[in-house]
Amino acid sequence: MSDWSFSDPLPSNEKEVANEGNENQVDDHLNIHQDSDIEGYTPPGTPPKRDMEGKSQPTDSQMEWRMDNLENALERHSDILDNHAEIIRDQTVAILDMKENIDNLNTVIQKLTEQIGKLTSETEQAH
Repeated sequence: MSDWSFSDPLPSNEKEVANEGNENQVDDHLNIHQDSDIEGYTPPGTPPKRDMEGKSQPTDSQMEWRMDNLENALERHSDILDNHAEIIRDQTVAILDMKENIDNLNTVIQKLTEQIGKLTSETEQAH
């Protein structure tokens, strides 16, 4: 039976250097998440914040998302109101044009009525 032995490829001082590198990577990884948390990042699985009454509160990232959605909705609503205002202006111009045309028609009808009255009286006088 042969006895297998595995030799360690790194001398002991190089192992320490390699482990220090791994520890630095772990520290860097943790620092990234700590920095991200400061910027409003909420890691997955983070329990919701609670207010004084124990009710859950939205996370910073949820609040930012809600604010972005609210801003977008307000902008769309403002655009819709601007479109409605333009439509109302156009309708007002059309209504004023129709009023002017109706006034002109009334004037023409009055003149024609006067002329018919004159013609009728002239015809009656001629008989």
